[in-house]
Amino acid sequence: MTKSIKRIVVFGAVVVGIALLLVIVLLVFPKQEVEPVVTDDPNDKPTVYIINEDGNDLKRMHWYWNNGEELEVRYVRDEKGKLSYEATPEAYYFDWNTSKFRSMMFTMSTLTSMGEVEKDPQDLSKYGLDDPYFRMELEYSDKTLTLIFGNPTIDGYAYTMVSGDDTVHMVGSYLAGLISRSIVEYRQIDSFPVYSDEEIYEKINHVLIVRRDGTPIEIVADPTYEMEGNEAMCNYMMLQPVVSSAADETVRENVLDQVAQIAFSKVYGDIGMDRLADFGLDKPARVYLEDVDGNTCDIMVGATDSNVYYCAFTKQYDDFMDGVIDQLTVLEYQAAGFEPIDIDYMTLMNRVVWIQEIHTVQSIDYEYGGNVRHVQFTFEDYITDANTEAVHVYGALDGKDIGEQNTKRLYARTLNLREIGTIEDDVELGEAEITVTLNLVEGGKRELKLYRLNERQYCAVVDGAQRFYVYRTNVQNITDAIARLDDDRDLALLYDT
Repeated sequence: MTKSIKRIVVFGAVVVGIALLLVIVLLVFPKQEVEPVVTDDPNDKPTVYIINEDGNDLKRMHWYWNNGEELEVRYVRDEKGKLSYEATPEAYYFDWNTSKFRSMMFTMSTLTSMGEVEKDPQDLSKYGLDDPYFRMELEYSDKTLTLIFGNPTIDGYAYTMVSGDDTVHMVGSYLAGLISRSIVEYRQIDSFPVYSDEEIYEKINHVLIVRRDGTPIEIVADPTYEMEGNEAMCNYMMLQPVVSSAADETVRENVLDQVAQIAFSKVYGDIGMDRLADFGLDKPARVYLEDVDGNTCDIMVGATDSNVYYCAFTKQYDDFMDGVIDQLTVLEYQAAGFEPIDIDYMTLMNRVVWIQEIHTVQSIDYEYGGNVRHVQFTFEDYITDANTEAVHVYGALDGKDIGEQNTKRLYARTLNLREIGTIEDDVELGEAEITVTLNLVEGGKRELKLYRLNERQYCAVVDGAQRFYVYRTNVQNITDAIARLDDDRDLALLYDT
C-alpha cells in the first residue's frame, strides 16, 4: 500500500469515528426543549372602558341630536329571551332598521377609550362638552347612564364623558360617527330586486313611468295574450296613454333592460319645501315597478349629478306636497336605469300591419315552399277562478294537436309584423313567397301576402290593398315556429321582433 493511499484510509477512518461519536452523544444526551419566556410589552396598556355593561341587560336607549330630533328604542324580551324593539317615533313611511338597534346595543355596552384626557375638568367648554352636539341615555336594570360628545380633536377623534365618571375621554372618529349618526340612517329602505339577463323579463311585469311633463306610460306583461286590447297578441300591453299591444323587443331594450338597473344607494336626509328645487323634485318624474313576487318600487325622480339621482318615495312625496308633513326624505339612487323617464311612448307601440281577434278565426292556411300548412282552431268556454267567463283556444297543425299555449304563440307571431313604412303602388313585387289566409268563423277571409324585397325586408300586402315594409325577422318567426312544432318543440314566450 502506498503512503498516499494509506493516508486516505486513515483520514476516512477518523471521520467515520467522529461521526459515530456524535451520534452516540446525541442519543445519550438528547437536546432539551427550552420554553420561551414571555415578557410584558412595556408599551402595553390596560383597556380603559368608558362604558362596560352587559348588553343583554339594556332596557332602553334614547338618542338626542342637537337639531332637536330624538329617537327612543325600548328593548323588549319575552319569556324565551327573544328580542323585539319598540321605537318612538313610529315609522310611517319607512320601517326602522332593527339590526342597527341590535348592533348599537352591544357597541354602547362595551365602549372603550382611546385615551384619558383630563380628570376632574374645571372647564368643559374647551372640549365642547358644556354644549354637546349629541347625547345618549342608556337605561339598564340597575342604572341609567348618559353619554355626551363634544368637539373633535385635531386627529378627528371626539371628546366624550359619561355620567358618574369625572374623566374626559377620547373616542375614534369612526366610532363617534357611528354612535352619533343621524336619525335617517336608522331607516330601513326596502330596495326593489336588481334583475339581469332573462330574469328581467321573467320577473318584472308592471312598469309605470310618468314623464316630467305629466305623460303617463304604463306597460304590463301579458304572456297569455288575454288582456282586452292586446289584439296583436304581444307579450306586453300598453295601458297608458293609449291602450295598445306593445312592441316587445322595444319594450325589453328601452324600458325593462333599463329600469332593471335602478338601485337604491343611501339616504341623503330630510329637507323642507324651500329646498325642493335644489334636488329637482319640484318637477319630478315618477317610476313604479312591480314584479311577479309582489315586490314594488314607487319613487319620484328628481335631478341627477351624473353619479346619483335624487328621489323620494311617492307616498311621502304626495303627503309632503299636500302639507300633511313638513319634511321630505331625499334618497340617492345609482345613476343607471333612469333613461326611460324621457321616452316617447309612440316608440313602444306595436304598429302592426294587420290585426284580427283570435276568437273570430276558424282556421289559418300558411302557403310557402310549395306546401300549405293548415291550423284548425277549436274553442271551449270555461269559468275562471275569479268567476268570469273565458274561452280556451286549442289548435291542431295539419291534424296534430299543439296545445293552447303553442296555438296562441303561433298566432302571435302571425300577427306580429311591425309596420316599418309603406311601399308605393308602382313598386314591382313579383311572386309572393308566403301567403297567410285567415278563415273567419262568420265566413269570409283575410289574406296576407309577403314578398321578399332584399335580405332584410319584405313587402306585406294586406287584403290586396295596403302595402307595408316589414322586417325579415318577423316573417322568419312564422316559419321557424311551424318548424319547431313539427319537431314537437314548444314555442318560447320571448322572440326577436
